[in-house]
Amino acid sequence: MQSLEPSAADWEHVAPLLDEALASLGDTDRDAIALRYFENKTAAEIARALALSEDAAHKRVARALEKLRKIFTKRGVTLSGAAIAGAVSAHSVHAAPAGLAATISAAAASGTAVTTSTMIATTTKLIAMTTLHKTLFTVAIAALAGGGIYATRQTAQLRGQIQTLQQQQAPLAEQIQKLQNSLADATNRLEGLLAENSQLKAASHQNELLRLRGEVTRLRSDAAQANDPAVKQALRRKANVEKMKQLFLEHPDQQIPEMQLLSDQSFSDLARDQDLESSNGIRAAYSEIRNSADNLFAAQLQPALQKFYQSNSNQPPATVLALGPFFDPPMDNAILERYHVIETGKSIVAGWRGGWVISQKETPDLDYDGQWFISPVGFSTAPFKQPEKQ
Repeated sequence: MQSLEPSAADWEHVAPLLDEALASLGDTDRDAIALRYFENKTAAEIARALALSEDAAHKRVARALEKLRKIFTKRGVTLSGAAIAGAVSAHSVHAAPAGLAATISAAAASGTAVTTSTMIATTTKLIAMTTLHKTLFTVAIAALAGGGIYATRQTAQLRGQIQTLQQQQAPLAEQIQKLQNSLADATNRLEGLLAENSQLKAASHQNELLRLRGEVTRLRSDAAQANDPAVKQALRRKANVEKMKQLFLEHPDQQIPEMQLLSDQSFSDLARDQDLESSNGIRAAYSEIRNSADNLFAAQLQPALQKFYQSNSNQPPATVLALGPFFDPPMDNAILERYHVIETGKSIVAGWRGGWVISQKETPDLDYDGQWFISPVGFSTAPFKQPEKQ
């Protein structure tokens, strides 16, 4: 066993001839020696690297050592194959100079090429290396090249995926553009229909106004010519009803949404005996019809408010719109939006001491209209409080 240990004397004999001896070997034999004794590879690893079977790798290393032994014997150095292997393995160094490895690593990391001057300086150092070192250096370069090929392949794959995604997005972009065009067309058509509807409403409004004016003129004329007092009165009342409709149509600011709660008969009953020949009479007629509509709404709001109050632990609603689900039948939001919850601090509805009520936010005529106060137990009305002057 001691005879197999490499000695310094063996290396002194081998070292001067090693470069020339390795150079005389074939590429495969030289690679086998480098992998086995400089990289300490196993037979299995050498077999994979050289594309050989494991048995063939063993034989390749043995034949390479035998060839080296014969070369050394010719040069006057008589050593066994084991002694040569031990000397080479014990005194092996890194495959490439540190400067060259640093240069290649920096170039690979930055993605730039190694300059000619750098390669010339490095090559000068490389000439001084043994053939064995050159072999290992070649292996290192091959590994770096393999990494570059892998990165290039990955880049190509990613580029292909990007192109595929772009191709997939193209139909979607086209479809989105079509939908946007369809939306623009639909919007334009809707605007056109709204404009047309507005024109139709304006035309209808104007036609209805002309009809009412003509009807009022005809009824008054017939009333003036009638000899029977009962017929004369009936025609005048009928003329008043049409005149009241005409006035509301001419002055929409005098209308309130609650008026939709009035039936045609109720409207006629309210309008037929009004004084529509003076401004004060017309204002009074407007107000009476509005107050009648407010009364109808208050009568429906009070039970809805009571249901809400009982369902919410006797708490007032935050807004009147919250009462919507408690109306039967449903109430138009345009009406509900005209009212709000106010703190009174005192009882202004008989039997109610809750300190809050629901009332209108505003009304068309503060002088003639009443202000309505609705609570869960009832409702009342009072003159509208004039706003304080600034």
